[in-house]
Amino acid sequence: MIRRAALRAFALPLARPLATAHGVVERRSGLLIELEDAAGLRGFGEVTPLPDFGGEALPEARRSLEQALAVRLEARAGEGGIGASDGVGATVHPHGIDPTPCATAALDAAEADLSARRAGDSLAGWLHRRAGTPGAPASRVAVQALVAGGTPEEVDENAGRALVAGFRAFKLKLAVDRNAPGLGVDLDRVAALRGRVGQAARIRLDANEAWRGEEALRALDRLAPFAIDFVEQPVDRADVDGLQRLAREAAIPVAADEAMQGALAAACLSEGGPPVLIVKPALLGGALGALSIAVRARETGPRVVFSTFLDGAVGRALPLALAAAVGAGDEVHGLGTGRLLTRDLGPAERLDAGGFEVGQGAGIGFTPSGPDLESTPVFEVSR
Repeated sequence: MIRRAALRAFALPLARPLATAHGVVERRSGLLIELEDAAGLRGFGEVTPLPDFGGEALPEARRSLEQALAVRLEARAGEGGIGASDGVGATVHPHGIDPTPCATAALDAAEADLSARRAGDSLAGWLHRRAGTPGAPASRVAVQALVAGGTPEEVDENAGRALVAGFRAFKLKLAVDRNAPGLGVDLDRVAALRGRVGQAARIRLDANEAWRGEEALRALDRLAPFAIDFVEQPVDRADVDGLQRLAREAAIPVAADEAMQGALAAACLSEGGPPVLIVKPALLGGALGALSIAVRARETGPRVVFSTFLDGAVGRALPLALAAAVGAGDEVHGLGTGRLLTRDLGPAERLDAGGFEVGQGAGIGFTPSGPDLESTPVFEVSR
């Protein structure tokens, strides 16, 4: 049972601003959750919201976590603290609608980390057993690099860096200039990426809800000659019918990204949904919520690509563990975003031949630290 909980603030600057259809991201601010049990074992989770991409803003996440942790430690004081299977959700959204999914997911992730450490198992191994998957979790997961750059020249330069680093799959944000008509400079940006990485490399694109209806069909048709693996969220997240139409008619496979949250996620899993699902634990209830989606997708057919929320090292550890635990062996996951940060909360992932090695230590395998992590908690409660 958990006897102490704390929240510590951090802010991680990006090495270069990342332009997206939702705006420019220059730094990632969040909270580290620390749960400590009576034996002194600690589990960690991270809430680093991007509200334009889905979920709540950081102040709402903090209030939700402070309320949930205080109420739960007080309510469970006579029983020994918070149970590791509890989540913030029962306190925060008793009516079934979660206004703070990132907070819910971060606390669930911290509890999963602590449970794995108690079991003396890696987080990937713990999730693997929870899923009932045969065999052993993967020791290596193929990953893509997120390539920044608003101009073809910047894309070429940054893709070259990713190639040198050892990546073999690449993702590019589209519609970074929302004032440009149609695809604007995007065709030249995609051409620069393909020219730099070669014909054998896998390329994914992310429109972040930039298009509508026929505009999306025309854009995907014009992008098809570049041999694109898939395009994430071409239309508004609420336009499930439009996404299903693109799944049937578009020249490039489409993926649900921003739509993979709340009730919309169930619609994406239904018959006729997109062939690819971008699964971000931060929007899907954390470890067990994302695991449930992946298991359901295995039954219904779409590919599952685990992805980050441009998180710090603690937040990235969970989707990496999920990819190792239940991901398809030939899939490439959206986990190569740590290289965009100038500093981090933990060690950098080890890249080898386009993939990350999956740590075998207990839980997430490390204790968070770093100059951007405040030493004094912004909230702490114990019994």
